[in-house]
Amino acid sequence: MFAGQRIIEEVVKAKITFIGSGNLAWNLAGAFDLAGHQIHQVISRNEQTGQALAKTYAAFYHSSVDKLFSDSDFVFLALPDKAIRETVQQIKVKGPVVMHSAGSCDLNAISDHYQPCGVFYPLQTFTMERKPDFFKIPVFIESTDKEVLERIRELAEVISNEVVELNSEKRLFMHLAAVIVNNFNNHLLTQAEKIMDEHGLPFRYLRPLAMETVNKAFEGSPSKNQTGPAVRKDMDTLNKHLELLRSNSQLSDLYKLMSKDINPDLENRM
Repeated sequence: MFAGQRIIEEVVKAKITFIGSGNLAWNLAGAFDLAGHQIHQVISRNEQTGQALAKTYAAFYHSSVDKLFSDSDFVFLALPDKAIRETVQQIKVKGPVVMHSAGSCDLNAISDHYQPCGVFYPLQTFTMERKPDFFKIPVFIESTDKEVLERIRELAEVISNEVVELNSEKRLFMHLAAVIVNNFNNHLLTQAEKIMDEHGLPFRYLRPLAMETVNKAFEGSPSKNQTGPAVRKDMDTLNKHLELLRSNSQLSDLYKLMSKDINPDLENRM
């Protein structure tokens, strides 16, 4: 069961198909199934994950888009961005609302080739092992048709408490910010973990600091919370850190770049 989820007793059951069987498909399928919808069909080139997903929800499985059923209400293209436009062009049936869930992909990747269509973008990182509380995840929706948009909104509202209409341009900017928040932060945490591991220090020691940093950022503004040697122009500490990074030129350059970005007064001092 997904953490925090609740079963919607009087939901109008929709038939949902997934093209793709990765992390996104597994997580959305679990959320929609719990909300009372039917996972109707799974189409995936990966037979192992595709058949497993279909079996989990007693859905039909096929390996080719040519086998897409016309009686689904919604079809999710749970695919890498670069595969969306190509896959849409293979859809021959008419009727289902076809949607993608890509933050950096325009609506026209579908609308140029197929109608009715839309975007259903949950702003979260997904893995198969973790079951998120979908009601805490904002879902951003878009469509070229008002009636279709309302159908997508109704679908989203059974799994999320925050459903927002957002056009492709703004969604792209949000995706940029999301990459910084998620992927870049995770990379920095990876670098910190390596430093801790190399010197026999448990990575878990950093958890309270990391959690407090994030909590403070969203309780106010991260721009007002910046601390550390760069803000203080503490050259002694900065130079000590750079000395420790002497054998890692890539991380040393990143340390300098971020320190200078935090405090432009350091531009000619590092």
